[in-house]
Amino acid sequence: MNLQCLLFLGVAWFYVVRAHVLDDVISAVFQSYKSEVRPYCPDSNSAALVVTIDIGVRQLVDMNEPKQTINIGAWMRMDWLDCRLRWNASQYNDMERFAVPQNKIWIPDVTLYDTDDVAGLPGMKDYRAIIHSDGKVKYQFPSSIRTSCKIDVFHFPFDSQSCRLVFGSWIYTGTEVNIVNKSATMDMSSYVDNTEWAVVRTDAMSVINYYDNQTYPTFECVLKLRRKPLFYVMNLLFPCFVVSFMAALGFVLPPEAGEKVNLQITILLSLAVFQLVIVNMIPASGEKAPLLAIYFLVSMVLVGLSCLMTVLVLHIHYKNSAGVSPGFRNYVIKPLQRLTCFHAEDKHDKNDNLHSERFKKGMVYLNQGYATHEEDKNEASQLDSELPQATRFKRELLNLLREIRNCSSSILANQEEEVDTTDWSSLAVTLDRLFLAGYLLFTIVVSLTIMLTASSGD
Repeated sequence: MNLQCLLFLGVAWFYVVRAHVLDDVISAVFQSYKSEVRPYCPDSNSAALVVTIDIGVRQLVDMNEPKQTINIGAWMRMDWLDCRLRWNASQYNDMERFAVPQNKIWIPDVTLYDTDDVAGLPGMKDYRAIIHSDGKVKYQFPSSIRTSCKIDVFHFPFDSQSCRLVFGSWIYTGTEVNIVNKSATMDMSSYVDNTEWAVVRTDAMSVINYYDNQTYPTFECVLKLRRKPLFYVMNLLFPCFVVSFMAALGFVLPPEAGEKVNLQITILLSLAVFQLVIVNMIPASGEKAPLLAIYFLVSMVLVGLSCLMTVLVLHIHYKNSAGVSPGFRNYVIKPLQRLTCFHAEDKHDKNDNLHSERFKKGMVYLNQGYATHEEDKNEASQLDSELPQATRFKRELLNLLREIRNCSSSILANQEEEVDTTDWSSLAVTLDRLFLAGYLLFTIVVSLTIMLTASSGD
């Protein structure tokens, strides 16, 4: 028990003494220190104060494509030498370092260029800096970096973006403050993967800019990102492909179904809805149109043309105002049927019952045979009176023969006057097949061309 008490008293005494030593160090260091004045160390190799910057990327928070901005969660790390903050550690119980609020010391006015955030680097005024006995100051703080990033959506959703982050002093020139990079890349050891973007490469460099005959060093980082297209392929491209190819079903439906035009118009409206979704995803640009938007536009044009072709096919199918000339049948319809592998029944075969010579000859014989017994109704009555001995069967047979002759004559007359629409129906089916092949060919070629071009973008 006594040992525990002694140990506790020893630890308490250590912290009391250390706190007393820390007070002494702070009093000695900050006795004549002015935080408003830039440090100047004559014993350094350069008259300019060297500020080393390093950035650890923690997370890609957001990529706002319509506004063309990027938001990154990062850890800012800066260190510099302030010779006014030195002390002899051996005189203060070997105290090598301590932390102070940032408003107690001079902080370089490192600013993020090309940002709409008034604070510039959020979090820069909220954390403490660490001071070492040799005058080296380390200032590390988390920050949310939001800067402009020009978005090139030509290859969307297979696009890659390069965002440039530029840091520099807003007041001091290169002869006063020199900003250098600690490493050639950004620190990605603590990076949390983003679900939409993959980090391809990070570059860090120091760039000297010239303005008004003065040098202004800057620290620049280039963040190369590549979009992960799986979400857009599964929820946007694949449904669009399915909808576009469903327009081909309009050429397969028979005209009697009555749904050919309705199907094409419904598909056209579906593509218009997809187009509205795309508009809300990508920024408005007057320089170049995204290939995906071009694909939707071409698909809508193809579906619109398919709707026009469907109307033409329906018009031809229900055309009954005129017959087809033999020349048009032989030189237009039949070659198209052979081209589309359509085998139609020949309605003009000379063995056809209603149009054959046998049927016409039979009608002649029927008329001649009946004329020997009856020329009209009066003759029929006279014949009945002249054959009082005729049986009832013969009279019924004679009446039946008269009815057959009248019906046959009427059918033959109607068939001669009726316009044959079979050729128009065959032409409509042939055109449906021809338009189907052309639509599928153009759709496949356009889809492959645009998608391969989009996926080949860096």
